Amino acid sequence: MKVTLGLGGVLIVLASVAASIGFWSFVGVPATLIIIEVIPFLVLAIGVDNIFILVQDYQMDNLREASSQSSRVQQQSIGASTNGHTEESGARLLEIIHGSQFDLRSEVQKRVARSLGRVGPSMLLSSAAESVAFFCGSLTSMPAVRVFALYAGVSLVINFLLQIFAFTALLTLDARREAARKWDVLCCVRNRTPESTIQPPNETSGEEHDRYQSQEQQPDDRRDGAQPHGTWLYQAVSNYLSPFILSRWIRPMLMIILLAWMCVCVALITTRLEVGLDQRLSMPLDSYVLDYFDAISQYLAVGPPVYFVVTAGHNYTQWEPGQQEVCGLSSCSSTSLPSVIGAYAHLANRSYIASPSMVWTDQYSQWLRPNSSNIHCCRVLKSDPHHFCDASDYTSDCVSCLQSDELFPQGEEFNRFIGRFLQQNPDEVCPSGGKAAFASSVQLIKRNNTPSNVSVGATNFMTYHTVLKRPSDYLEALKLSRHIADYALRYWSDHSAKSSVSNNTIFPYSVFYVFYEQYLGMQAETALQLGVCLAAITVIVLLLLGLNFAATFAVLLGVVCIDVSLVGLMSIWDINLNAISLVNLVVCTGIAVEFCAHIVRAYTVSARKTRIERAHESLSEMGSSVLRGITLTKLGGILVLAFSNSRLFQVFYFRMYLGIVVFGALVGLIFLPVLLSYIGPSLNPFAVNAERERRDSSNGGNEEIAQESEMREEGQGESQFQATGCGSNRL
Repeated sequence: MKVTLGLGGVLIVLASVAASIGFWSFVGVPATLIIIEVIPFLVLAIGVDNIFILVQDYQMDNLREASSQSSRVQQQSIGASTNGHTEESGARLLEIIHGSQFDLRSEVQKRVARSLGRVGPSMLLSSAAESVAFFCGSLTSMPAVRVFALYAGVSLVINFLLQIFAFTALLTLDARREAARKWDVLCCVRNRTPESTIQPPNETSGEEHDRYQSQEQQPDDRRDGAQPHGTWLYQAVSNYLSPFILSRWIRPMLMIILLAWMCVCVALITTRLEVGLDQRLSMPLDSYVLDYFDAISQYLAVGPPVYFVVTAGHNYTQWEPGQQEVCGLSSCSSTSLPSVIGAYAHLANRSYIASPSMVWTDQYSQWLRPNSSNIHCCRVLKSDPHHFCDASDYTSDCVSCLQSDELFPQGEEFNRFIGRFLQQNPDEVCPSGGKAAFASSVQLIKRNNTPSNVSVGATNFMTYHTVLKRPSDYLEALKLSRHIADYALRYWSDHSAKSSVSNNTIFPYSVFYVFYEQYLGMQAETALQLGVCLAAITVIVLLLLGLNFAATFAVLLGVVCIDVSLVGLMSIWDINLNAISLVNLVVCTGIAVEFCAHIVRAYTVSARKTRIERAHESLSEMGSSVLRGITLTKLGGILVLAFSNSRLFQVFYFRMYLGIVVFGALVGLIFLPVLLSYIGPSLNPFAVNAERERRDSSNGGNEEIAQESEMREEGQGESQFQATGCGSNRL
């Protein structure tokens, strides 16, 4: 157990998140709830993985060193015993081991430096690729995703710097404590056993050992018969998982399974993936608002109101072009805006328009003209046309406002009476008054240089959507409303290109449009974000792997498989595509690099001859660290989210995070090594040269010991020969 290192690693993660929040708060970029919920998970996944890799490499280095020292002591003891000087050689070895010249602090620093030199490039590779990917993701137009990407990128950079400097120093201090046989946490308490856990380096082969350990590749002491025994998880991955998945018949079966799963995911994504966010998910499971939403979908006959807005600039003072484009009477154009809305209302199950619109121009026409009961709503004094009479006043000298048989007044007369229409309340005498229904639907612009002093600006025509139950219904209603507005405006532009009609536009508005408008381009935005992240990861991985295109392709393919698998899971598990799931997909892309980059880099520095052997070695060396650092450490925290009272956490955090961890482990630890065994990069010549130098130095030391032993045996045999008298010159 490494309690101090574990607490230190978690504190480094929290410090990096806090530093990122402090930095962007100082700059002026506001934080969101997603940042507090998601970024600690992301940084913890990446940070803990790097910590496990560094600590495991240091522990394996100690095991390898202890095994090597034991082998050297045995060889020197055997050589000494053949010469009859066992006691003298043993005393000399004890003097070397426990001599005052051995510096424990310097030996610990050397071993930590060797471990950091071996795994540091992998840590840099994953952290740089992920941080650059997030910084590129900040180019999005979605504010929530942009802010998240900025905070996450800075958090990863600070986390990597703290790992390299702070955690490495903490690892060195903990290694000194362990070497001095002191307790963890209670570092002032020493064990009863006085011997140190760190053995001094061998004097005869220390130079060759340091030269070999300075290389970037993972040493393979199993070839020389010195097999260090790691943790049970290391042994399980190395001795059971790796041989099984890389066996002769399992490899092609796994490739077929991966290809079939990718095809299934693509089919699900194109047919079943929905866009939007169900408003029920934002409520707790015991909230009364859920009953309200259920009652709306069950009992209401219409949905939310929708307004088709005609912006200022339309000509309402003449019949054509102008008035007939905005009226809904039988004598109006069949392509007028109210007529088009009414036509789509007959297809309510497909257009999501429940009823024809309320047309203020038609009501205005009825208000101007006498109705069937010969009631004149609009009346003026005959002697003073600018003075309006009450609709119930029949004693005064009043006449109807509209003297002609025209449907609408022309010219300035249209603007002259519109103000009175919008100020009159409907009653039993004149039910056509427009104040109640249309006072907020017509904008009046003051114009002092005209007889009426006002003109009509922007107006709207209100109708209702059908009952909208699912996010897809809201999104389709928004699309169809925009289609209706574009259709009417296109007709106006085609038939009235030279008139003032072409200077304005039509757009729909409803209360939910502002929330669902972001989903219109969600698929394209998701593809853009993931594409930018993958491009950034490709560039960084290619540079840090020494322009190794095959290895870069393997990392990229693994990341793509994890992303596609997660989106396929979204289609199966009823997880809609929205801003929250898009952030989780970006997080998935970053964590997928952790699952793939370490395995691929260990493959590239392996000196084994065949691809299968290199895949086995890379999985054995890095598989347990990835499994512990991301998979096992995350499952406990993720499973807790399944019991959350919030559906939002259950759907978008438990389900998606579980998918990230499961698919990342499956691809990184099972399918990626098999893929490398088929199309992995060719043998690294630098790793081969380093392995050859190590073998030469090792063989040279063994040959010297063997020669010394042979000389001692020859001398001992000569002495025995002389002692028997067979070698004398008596004859």
